[in-house]
Amino acid sequence: MRGWHVGSITGALAVAAFAMRFAPFRVEMWVLAAVVVGGALVAWRAHARADRLRVWARTTGWAWWGDDDQSLAQVCHHDPFVGPQKVSEAMRGSFGGREAVSFVTTIGAQDTTELVTQLAGFGGSTFGSRRDEQPVRFHIVAVRLPMWLPMVDLVPETFSVKVGKAVGAQDLQFESDQFNRAYRVQARDERAAYALIQPVLMERLLRDDARSVAWRTDGTWVVSWQLGSTDLDSLLRRLGVLSAVAASIRPHVFQQYGIDTAGWDPTAPPTATL
Repeated sequence: MRGWHVGSITGALAVAAFAMRFAPFRVEMWVLAAVVVGGALVAWRAHARADRLRVWARTTGWAWWGDDDQSLAQVCHHDPFVGPQKVSEAMRGSFGGREAVSFVTTIGAQDTTELVTQLAGFGGSTFGSRRDEQPVRFHIVAVRLPMWLPMVDLVPETFSVKVGKAVGAQDLQFESDQFNRAYRVQARDERAAYALIQPVLMERLLRDDARSVAWRTDGTWVVSWQLGSTDLDSLLRRLGVLSAVAASIRPHVFQQYGIDTAGWDPTAPPTATL
């Protein structure tokens, strides 16, 4: 059957054979069959998902990298996207005339409560009160900037954001009360935030398609994140928001706060194939 992953099926059979040979009790055939079928189903679903993402990349004119583009781990430079990461479902292309990327990053065992604090609810989703440590997957979407900018971090208002603000977390205020109620803004350099977030951008970010998108300027990228694997249903919408952010940045912002990185591209892999 198309999509069956030979390696996973072989692994399932190996487990079954091991159980038959070394288990201290009789293993019923239906249990072994369940192991094999379960492993094959997982492999089939993973392969079918990869096929769907490849088709999306090909029809969109993007390049599919899958697990081979580990250099994308360098796109993000701030918590919690630091330290050892594994990149998967990687795709590169362009959107609105700008270089763009989409990938999933898995960061190692984390205190999920700490992650909620770091990302103020992941742009709308939380883990509730769980404190167990486990690997966490994020779907990252990013649009390239022409120059390096300091971090300006914007997330939609969620319960966890409000709790953070109540205990003193930074939240820059702008001239629009509606915008202030919709978002929390933090920045390493407050002047850069006020220079970046102008009335035209605030108006754009108050549209329905942007209200659930968390993003930050991160070096030479505008980056958006959300929990889970690649979400094709939201990918183009998030790219549209990030592209609007990049397009709204006035030249004087780059002149005043930017660092020229012409000719320097630490994340560029070899030429991709569609």
